[in-house]
Amino acid sequence: MKFAKITIVLTFILFLSVVSCTRKDTLEYALKNPNEINVLDLSNTQLNSLPKEIAALKNLERLNISGNNLTEIPSVVFELKSLKELNISNNKINNLSDKLAQLENLEILNLSQNNFDTIPRVVYELTNLKELNLANTNIKQLSSQIANLKHLEKLNLAWNKIYKLPKSLQSINLQEFIIHDNNIPVLQRDSLKALLKAAIIHFDLILSKDTVNFYLNKGAYYHGLNKTSEATYFYNKVIDIKPDYAFAYRNRGAIFQAESKFDKALSDYDKAIALNPNLPMVYYNKGIILYNRGNKKEACANWKKAFSLGHKAAEKLLISYCK
Repeated sequence: MKFAKITIVLTFILFLSVVSCTRKDTLEYALKNPNEINVLDLSNTQLNSLPKEIAALKNLERLNISGNNLTEIPSVVFELKSLKELNISNNKINNLSDKLAQLENLEILNLSQNNFDTIPRVVYELTNLKELNLANTNIKQLSSQIANLKHLEKLNLAWNKIYKLPKSLQSINLQEFIIHDNNIPVLQRDSLKALLKAAIIHFDLILSKDTVNFYLNKGAYYHGLNKTSEATYFYNKVIDIKPDYAFAYRNRGAIFQAESKFDKALSDYDKAIALNPNLPMVYYNKGIILYNRGNKKEACANWKKAFSLGHKAAEKLLISYCK
């Protein structure tokens, strides 16, 4: 028996740090134990909003809601007065509410991989910021109001369209400034160095762990939009930089499978397994290909492995096709 139509969905781990405790039933546990929670990670969970009950997390200091389907910051976030770090990168946000200024204790703000064109003015009101990430947000200029952020130590403006920087930058004691992949003329580099004498300035791309994760997340973003050629391009970039990165082969294999390029998909899945044998989605997807090719024994073995690693949907296939 063949499956009628397979939709490959990348799965992500939902992670929560609760003081000294880590749990997978994150949101449910957090809402039942609001006073224990100081870190909450709800990234890559296909969220469109947040429940209003999150306002009860009065001790929450770090919130990660990156990689979701948010078109704005959920209003309940503005009630989390203890927040020191907020990551809303890789969403679909193009503007910020003035209420963001209510988060007076915010020190780290990651807005990367959204689409702002210009930096929302409320950002310049967050005067306690120490780190600001606006990479890949399509911004073209930086306002002189950046000088309001007197405590800013790290500023990331990479992958934008900035061609000129305000002199007011010199009034900030920046320690690190990431500005690669913009439209800053090479001739302006020396003057910028003179302007920011104390800062380490990254004019060129540094191939680091952060770079690999950026390309992987970028690929996942286009993958979610079903723009497979763009997604494959970024997964290829990851593999070029870090050929031993199992997640890139897993994700690219899922694209090949959706495009009916099954030999390529199996090749990527085998590479992913060789590098990391604990990726349940790889076994699940591989089993589907093998079953449709008539290899029931191997398909069931892969689904059994996927189920042992926590892939619940694999149990349904085992029951339906592996009796």
